[in-house]
Amino acid sequence: MLGRYLLAIAFGLALGIGLTLGAGSVLGRLSGSTGMASIVPTPLPTPIVVPTPRVTVPPTLAPVPGEVAGRVLMDEHLIADLFDRVAPSVVNVSVRVPGSSGQGPPVRQGSGSGFVVDDQGHILTNEHVVRDASRIEITLADGLKVPAEVRGRDTLNDIALLKVEAPADRLRPVLLGDSAALRVGQMAVAIGNPFGYTRTLTVGVVSGLGRPIEDAGRRPLLDMIQTDAAINPGNSGGPLLNMRGEVIGITTLIDRSQLSVGFAVPINTALQIMPTMMAGQRIARPWLGIAGVALSPLIAEQFKLGVDQGILVREAVPGGPADRAGIKGGTVDDPASGDVIRSIDGRPVLRVADLVAGIDPRTVGDNVSITIVRGGAEQVIQVTLGEYPEVR
Repeated sequence: MLGRYLLAIAFGLALGIGLTLGAGSVLGRLSGSTGMASIVPTPLPTPIVVPTPRVTVPPTLAPVPGEVAGRVLMDEHLIADLFDRVAPSVVNVSVRVPGSSGQGPPVRQGSGSGFVVDDQGHILTNEHVVRDASRIEITLADGLKVPAEVRGRDTLNDIALLKVEAPADRLRPVLLGDSAALRVGQMAVAIGNPFGYTRTLTVGVVSGLGRPIEDAGRRPLLDMIQTDAAINPGNSGGPLLNMRGEVIGITTLIDRSQLSVGFAVPINTALQIMPTMMAGQRIARPWLGIAGVALSPLIAEQFKLGVDQGILVREAVPGGPADRAGIKGGTVDDPASGDVIRSIDGRPVLRVADLVAGIDPRTVGDNVSITIVRGGAEQVIQVTLGEYPEVR
């Protein structure tokens, strides 16, 4: 019995030593030791750390602060530098207009904007800024005030060219761009004198191109540039610029019924007639000599016209080109008795602007084919275009 007990103790001791050596060998390999195993203390349990959740932005959307700041700084400097270059070219246009006899004040005063185009003293502005003016005064950027005369005008496109006598070193001509190269979405900068605040800058984009602006009682303005750069009273005649500081348009009017909708005459329209105006020659525009209204299905149904597209001739100006050719207007008692113009030289006419666009490229004395509907029957009438009467 005792022998069996001593044998069990001996076996247990041998087993314990073997386990210790085995464990020591494993720990030795894990710790990189190559000698005899030694007793290694059991390490304390590693605490479990739960990371704090955070929202990450996808790499393609994550802003890089340095680059963003750099772009903003670049844009700010670009616009500020543009203003420094162009503002000296922008002038204030002050006018005196005689009042109506026996009514109101004897004269009224107005103001607008303009810009210097050469060192000979030529200045572009809107025709409506100087219309009927008995005196025009220009204030240059350095404060010099000089009288100006109208060298040429294109009333139908609202363009006027002024001339001042001033030292060449006091005149800062602006660069003229190419409005035909414009794209919707390009940035646009307007500089002018709104509400008497001289040389004010506003920034926007080119919102639209080729806009016809139809105003009741007058010929539409064609191919206008639409912009959301703020245009206010006093801005008229000032430059609309691209980001290179080149003039792309002459700021002209705003749509008072809409927010952030302004319009400018394309600079290319002015460039086409500037040589003629500089020479002091009249701008002769072709003229059809009618007043009309675009048809709609409602109007057509109301007057039982039988056609619902075209221009209903309300009046053929007596003695005008259309009247001489035989085109008839309506009467007071029967407005629907006028001819309906359907096309000009084969081009469909849906709006008054379409009719003007068909005539404008022509010259005085050209013949055009006008397709009309009269009494339900269609016919073609040849019209020799006259010269648009001077409008003041």
